[in-house]
Formats: sequence, structure tokens, C-alpha cells
Amino acid sequence: MDLLHKMIVLSTETYDGKKDRMGMPYILHPMWVMVMMSKAYPDMDLLCVALGQDLFNMSELTKEDIIAQGFNQRVVDGIIALTKKENESFKEYKSRVMENSDAMRVKFYDLTHDMDMRRIKNPTEQDFIDLKRNKTFREDIRIQLADERLILSPQLV
Repeated sequence: MDLLHKMIVLSTETYDGKKDRMGMPYILHPMWVMVMMSKAYPDMDLLCVALGQDLFNMSELTKEDIIAQGFNQRVVDGIIALTKKENESFKEYKSRVMENSDAMRVKFYDLTHDMDMRRIKNPTEQDFIDLKRNKTFREDIRIQLADERLILSPQLV
């Protein structure tokens, strides 16, 4: 089984039963990120990072578990860079993401999807504060990467 297929199976099993804020299966979020990224980056390791972006936050899986399944250090490093640590400030998290180009690319699309307010049934004031913060974060990534392959979601252009 190729590694992308393996990550599809692993992430589907890990996110099984988990829902997003609209009550939709959570797996749809990393799948959306992966599909959008695949249009600009047909890079299997990067697509594995996109699917695995929340594995450590939403399960008991460790980096050793991921390596044991055959994923390389690049995939592991990308997932680790995207994993928010307990009691970590947003500034610390953002700084770590900005140090890893794979994490930045995944986060760009992750933020793009997160900014789609249609995914939130009843947006709160905090959701709009987060939207503003996410727009800034995404723009910082776009500027730092200076990569014309980054594409916006059609619904957010």
C-alpha cells in the first residue's frame, strides 16, 4: 500500500466518529485541505501531512507510531509542526509553523477552509475574532512562501 493510501486509512480511522462544528464528519476537513493542496502540490509527502495534520491532537498516536507505519521524517516533522501543544500560545504555535515550509503550505489551506464561515452553524463574536486572526496568519504565510502556486478556495476569492 502506498503511503498516501496508508495515511488516508490512518486518518479515517483516527477521526472516525469525530465531528466538526457543523456536525459533519471531521475527516472531511483534512480531506478538503488535501484535495485543494493536490491541485498546486502533487507531492505525496505533503499530502500525507495535510491528512495527518491533526493526528496527534485528536488521538493517542505518537511520532513513533507514525514512523513505525513507514512514514518518513519529513511527514512526521510536518505533522509535529502543525500540532498545537497544551498551554502553547498562539504566537508560539504560529512561530513553529512558520519554521517549516511544509507546515506553512498545509496551514495555508487549513486556514482557508477554517475561514469559510458557512462551516459554523451559529458564529459567535469569538469566531469573527478568529477569522480576522486567521486571515492575518494566512497572509503572513503567503508572503513568507512567496509561492504563486498557493491557490485560494473558489468560495473565498
